[in-house]
Amino acid sequence: MRKLLILLFLFFPLFKVQAQTAPLLEEVRVQLLPEEDKPSVLVLYDLRAPDNASFPITLEIPLPPQAELNAVAREEAGTLITVEHQLVAGGEAVRFTLTDAAFYRLEYYFPFEKKGIHRHFVYRWPGTYAVRTFSLELKEPLNTQNLVTSPILTNVTQLHDFTYHAIELSDLPAGKVFEVSVDYDRRTDALNVSASAPSGSSAPQARTLYLVPGLLGMTGVLLILSGAFYYWWSTKRAGTPKARKPHVREKPVSGKIYCKKCGERAQPGDRFCRKCGAYLGEGKP
Repeated sequence: MRKLLILLFLFFPLFKVQAQTAPLLEEVRVQLLPEEDKPSVLVLYDLRAPDNASFPITLEIPLPPQAELNAVAREEAGTLITVEHQLVAGGEAVRFTLTDAAFYRLEYYFPFEKKGIHRHFVYRWPGTYAVRTFSLELKEPLNTQNLVTSPILTNVTQLHDFTYHAIELSDLPAGKVFEVSVDYDRRTDALNVSASAPSGSSAPQARTLYLVPGLLGMTGVLLILSGAFYYWWSTKRAGTPKARKPHVREKPVSGKIYCKKCGERAQPGDRFCRKCGAYLGEGKP
């Protein structure tokens, strides 16, 4: 009995650590967008922890083989802001930290199989964490034929010329793997984004702008460059001497001229007196 208590005491911290590394997620939303803006499958995760969770919580979400990580972000006032993250296990998983109960976004691409007009891929939720509410939505590419999913995604809706197939599950325990196999035919390689653009439809974009810090940095660089150019232009302009305006000598106002000899008033332009013939100017004529 004493040995049993000692063993329990020794292994209790291990059980506690394992419990801490498998937190409960309040909600996980998955969107599958094949051939959206690349010839591959775009996967969007929106997930959050419960309001009463003990933060911070570090998650490691496994990635499928040949996955291309696109973004990890936190939703804030309708905008996605990039958060720190790192690839682990040789790129087979991504690690990031939840600091509150807000939604966090994970985006990545993975390839599908293509044989002629046929496409096939399998999405897999690895069950790393327990999830209270799990939902998955598949956006059917335009001009798709013979789409088959297993299991069947029973909730089908139409929005902006696109067809969406969805399913919702509750109380997925940790370790519960959920897979969706997707097969369909398509006679075009046009992507959803480029294919829907000419129609003028207001199809919702797959992603909100998420690289906010990067955009702010670019804006700052542009402002600095603009200020430097203005300073250079203003100093160059100040150093260039301005051309002086030509000085125009004002014409004197003509006064009345009288003959110094006889006192007769002269007319404008007269050089000699009209009455006595005396020279009106200074000196001799």
